[in-house]
Amino acid sequence: MRSKRVRKFRSRARKILIAGQLVSIWYVLILTGAYLTSTTGAAFNDIEVIKNSLHANWDTDNNDWDKSSLDFDGTKAWAEGNTVYTTVKNAGDRANSTSTWRYFLYKVVDGKPVGNPVATGVVPIIQSGKMGTISAAVTENGNYRFTIRRPLGHPAKNNPDANGHTYIGWSQLITVNIVDNLPPSEDTTIPDNSNDPKPQPETKQPIGEITDIKWNIKGQSGQVTITWKNPTSPEFSHLKIYKEGNMISPEFKDQKLELGKDDTKTKVTYRITTVDKNGNESAGISLTVSKTNVKVN
Repeated sequence: MRSKRVRKFRSRARKILIAGQLVSIWYVLILTGAYLTSTTGAAFNDIEVIKNSLHANWDTDNNDWDKSSLDFDGTKAWAEGNTVYTTVKNAGDRANSTSTWRYFLYKVVDGKPVGNPVATGVVPIIQSGKMGTISAAVTENGNYRFTIRRPLGHPAKNNPDANGHTYIGWSQLITVNIVDNLPPSEDTTIPDNSNDPKPQPETKQPIGEITDIKWNIKGQSGQVTITWKNPTSPEFSHLKIYKEGNMISPEFKDQKLELGKDDTKTKVTYRITTVDKNGNESAGISLTVSKTNVKVN
């Protein structure tokens, strides 16, 4: 009798356990459905939000000016196979070790750079007063020119583009003839100023030298003051001053140079050159200065 009651109790407990499991599964299904259709679930599955939050800025150019000054004056350009080259001079006080001077290569058609740049890159470090080389590969025959963009912090203000950058001008024309049986282009004209972006072609003729040079020497103090007149051309940008062949001022705009007695203990040669807005530099005027005289060479 007792055994029958035990079996009956176990059967009832099993039914209650099964019913409880069914109820638990039902609640789990309801909660899962509510979670998937709620705004919380949408927040974790919103691809648009994730997409819009990812952004990378690849422009790592340093626009601070480090007193370097690059130009194409006295440089050369050439092609070897499908690679074009040009030399670049650093006429500044320092190497371009921190500023980003970016070069662009354009194809030239009928004397004008056309289309988007064929190649771009960063000019390697060039020590003050030294020459460096930049190069780029091309895939078509034709004519090409390099131009170089200054960092935004550079004081030059000639013909800035939409972002405020100015350019040093154009390299010499480079003719590429990759396939031997294709005739090279005979185009040797200088591009005009109508192209976009804004870099301007270099000027073939210098804008002129300083004029009306005068000086005054103060007896015992030995101080020498030299004055002159800068070119009146609207293309004039600034002067460069060299002492014994070494540049001492790359961006001089005054019309007076004052030298102390320490500068004139012996005969010292100074050279003052003019620079136009495209970065073209004149041959310059040489002055031999002593404590008793100034001689214009």
